[in-house]
Amino acid sequence: MARRKMYQRADGLYEKKITISGKRHVFRAASEREVMQKIAAFQEREERGPSFEEEAVAWWVECEQKIRYGTVHGYQAAMRRAVEYFGQDAVRSVEAADIHAFLLYLAKRGYAHKTVKNQLTVLRQIFLHALMARHIRSLPTDGVSVPAGLSHHSRQLAPDAAIEAIKATGPEDFLLPALILYTGARCGEALALQGGDIDFHASRISINKAVVYHSNQPVISPTKTQKGERTVPLLRPLVKLLAQRGPHRPEEYIIGGAAPITKSALYRRWESFCRAHGLAHVDEERTRRAGRTVWACEIDRHTLRHEYATILYDAGIDKMSAMEFMGHADLATTEKIYTHIRQSRLAGAAAQLDAFLTEKAQ
Repeated sequence: MARRKMYQRADGLYEKKITISGKRHVFRAASEREVMQKIAAFQEREERGPSFEEEAVAWWVECEQKIRYGTVHGYQAAMRRAVEYFGQDAVRSVEAADIHAFLLYLAKRGYAHKTVKNQLTVLRQIFLHALMARHIRSLPTDGVSVPAGLSHHSRQLAPDAAIEAIKATGPEDFLLPALILYTGARCGEALALQGGDIDFHASRISINKAVVYHSNQPVISPTKTQKGERTVPLLRPLVKLLAQRGPHRPEEYIIGGAAPITKSALYRRWESFCRAHGLAHVDEERTRRAGRTVWACEIDRHTLRHEYATILYDAGIDKMSAMEFMGHADLATTEKIYTHIRQSRLAGAAAQLDAFLTEKAQ
């Protein structure tokens, strides 16, 4: 029986409509042979499924606008690493063993526990996207965990000199260090505080938003997590510092006035504070490369947030209350910080005891 001639449109193109995987598809080309070649190539792609790179790009296009701005860069870096590794492999061909091998590969390259954990989070989201699109039947990330033995970066507590400098903050000093130390706010949360967020009568501060930076410009966004929206005590040392600067209107930002400060102003004023109080030194290597003097601050903003946790620890505040004050998403984070403080204190006590016995023996 002769093959039915393919439909030819008025513009001269040949066209064929077929149903593949329950969906109607139309193929057009200048000749019947080209149409059949297109159909064969399409069926081959359908059978193979999208590549990992195609799936990752589709996931990113769909989710980018939903990701908090401060998280975007970390997720982008994780996606790029995954695409470099899996590339054109069919997404349905990737198995749990392949993902585990990838995480081990990152570990051997020196990536820390937090980075590898974030990598696994991004992989789970990409494969969940593939599952919802019916490109895979199960999640290959199920049962995969971060390899053991990866380095954990433990943030050091602020030096005593830094705490004393902040306690001595004057009317002309940059207020941000004291604001973080006495509220435990993340830097962006502290920068977003307005006069209306501070209730002097009830002695409390409402933390309900944060500043993030798009290039150099500040943008108001939600807090890092839902738990980030919280109320913390207004401590007396901070009351005194705020009183020195006069009353703030409800809409006025505590730092910045009519609007939050820019990113460059944040860095410049933080460096000035550190230099003024002997908490910065010249970074010789960066100075040599830049051809100008580059200063390195000896305290960072997140260190002071951890110092607030130390204040809670020393005051005997229970872990659940500390979790609420710090705005942690789960208790494990608070417990980890409390454990680090305790271990640091024990290490210091051991060194003190050893020095005492050494001195006695001399």
